[in-house]
Amino acid sequence: KSTITSLFLNDNCIISEDKSIIFSKGGSSLVLPSQIPLIKLSNKINSAKGLKLSNKIARDISNRSTYDVSDINLNNNINKIDYCIFLEKGNLELKELSFKNAFKYIFDNSIIPFTKNECIETNKMFLSSINSFLKSDSKFYLYKRSDKKNFNNQSYKIELESLFDKII
Repeated sequence: KSTITSLFLNDNCIISEDKSIIFSKGGSSLVLPSQIPLIKLSNKINSAKGLKLSNKIARDISNRSTYDVSDINLNNNINKIDYCIFLEKGNLELKELSFKNAFKYIFDNSIIPFTKNECIETNKMFLSSINSFLKSDSKFYLYKRSDKKNFNNQSYKIELESLFDKII
């Protein structure tokens, strides 16, 4: 996720690669700005980006370092969500999701402050929020990508851009 996000950091598009707060207003879905402007990347990937190393978090088990992206003015405003792309490992493919499949991905990837199926009223609010997101003018896609680690940064970005050009 982080590598794919890093490839598009300077392209004037908002990409959240971890957690986001999403709400609906006037038929659109909006995302609140990220409160943690950090991204974990391998040194090899960052060599092309030139991001500033952060001392806030040490290397992780995948030997990635944490880089500060606060200078990249992407996450300072509430933004409309045009596309929501879920990632999955598999053969390279980008496909639009049906309402039913998009619901499954949103439901499975949602973090909620209660146990699902514990409180009927809270579940109704949660399901209503998902329904509003799905009925908004946002589009939902599944991007299947290889889990290979030795890709060339520029060729991978070109490959991704050619896929994403089909939807953007």
